[in-house]
Amino acid sequence: MTDPDLTFDLLGTDTAHCDGRVFRSRRAPICEAARALIREGFDGHMTVRVMRDGAPVFRADHMLGEWAATGCTEGDTQVRLTTWTARPDFQSEAAE
Repeated sequence: MTDPDLTFDLLGTDTAHCDGRVFRSRRAPICEAARALIREGFDGHMTVRVMRDGAPVFRADHMLGEWAATGCTEGDTQVRLTTWTARPDFQSEAAE
């Protein structure tokens, strides 16, 4: 596996750390973080590796843009991926 451009470190089911930032979401911290980073100007073609407890969560890395276009529900033992649809009242829950 080649080194990714970005790494998301998951903590529990509602927090992702990436690039010195902390992102919280009740349902999908990876996806929320990806959307926030793209809004800040990060390239959607950057590769992302998702880690939990020091180990990769997925067999392959994915592009930041793919995560931004995805919705997911994360549990302690599994992740269910879906297609994300923006709501008119959508606001990121990024924490500084």
